[in-house]
Amino acid sequence: MQKNNLTEQKNLETLKNFIKTDLSIKNDLLELAPNKTDNFDESSKINYIDKLYKSLKDLEFDFKSSLKGFNFDDKINESLTEFFNKEKEKLAISNYNNINCNEIYQNNFSDMSKTFIEDVKKTFVGYTSFNENDLNTSIKEAKTINELLHTCHSYIMNNQSILSSITKISEKQNQFKYPISLYGEQTKAAEELFNNFPMDLDVGWTDIISLEDQIFMMVRDRGHALTIDIDTSKNDYLVKYFVPKLCNEEMIKALPGINKDNISQNGASGYFQCKNTEFTNKLFSFIEKVPTDNDMPPIHIKNIPNFNKNKSNDTNKNEFSNPEPLLFSIDDVKEMTTEKGKQGRKFEKILNLLSKFKIFSKDKNNTKEIDQEVTKYDK
Repeated sequence: MQKNNLTEQKNLETLKNFIKTDLSIKNDLLELAPNKTDNFDESSKINYIDKLYKSLKDLEFDFKSSLKGFNFDDKINESLTEFFNKEKEKLAISNYNNINCNEIYQNNFSDMSKTFIEDVKKTFVGYTSFNENDLNTSIKEAKTINELLHTCHSYIMNNQSILSSITKISEKQNQFKYPISLYGEQTKAAEELFNNFPMDLDVGWTDIISLEDQIFMMVRDRGHALTIDIDTSKNDYLVKYFVPKLCNEEMIKALPGINKDNISQNGASGYFQCKNTEFTNKLFSFIEKVPTDNDMPPIHIKNIPNFNKNKSNDTNKNEFSNPEPLLFSIDDVKEMTTEKGKQGRKFEKILNLLSKFKIFSKDKNNTKEIDQEVTKYDK
């Protein structure tokens, strides 16, 4: 029993280190973004590229440090070394004359391809135990610092075997059937947060990791995966947050303590203070203001080409007076896009079905395979 307690404590310290370093890397990425003066002339561009090059040494150290203690095979460390050597080489051969600092930053540091995101999502989904080889493969496929950060974060924070290796203090389920879990050390602030967490607050899986003077949270389905770091060491709590997905930029700009200079396509960050006596109310109010996919503004299609330009107005009227029947009822569409909870988040499902339909249209021999996929997604 004592051995298990020692193991849980060691694992907790390892996870604490990962979380702190993970947040530090996110902040470093935002600070490394170029400003207008960096693109001023060749000299300023050279200085900026040099700054990026020097930052790679610290970032490599941070990544390796964050994973130390998880007892990974040496090949993970070797893949990290290989990744950063390639990044250094890319920056070293940059053409300063034709360079745009924004492009360099995006191509090497901040961008994440949709394909990579989907691959990570498929590999490290849910709360399951993952194969270390999958992490190694994903590291090798990463092309930017942000992709590397994303894959390491997804592996650790979605890994059931890692989270279950530290003490779970308590767990409950909100009205949308998602778990709210409390891990780590028993502290008054974290227990107050857990006990008062509203059951009707529309969030997905929520993890609360309690440390001595810190609470770390990951709240899914708010800004994709909202991360919150709370310093509870003083009477006035300091709440730092990072929103990785800008579902609605206007709502993001209205968040308390948002750093408007750091709002970009790669996310947004901010912080605010609150008294310990009003901590939970302020925090829940903040979470409720972070946009979800349902808050994304509608896409307006402009300049639709008129393919019937040579036809008479009467012909056009006749065509539109007898429209084809709808593929989906309006009521079904409204339900899919507005209903809250699990049943309302079907966008990925729709996209997957659309992709399969396109394949079906090209090759009818794939009917059996598509039918199996549709059945899988309907479960």
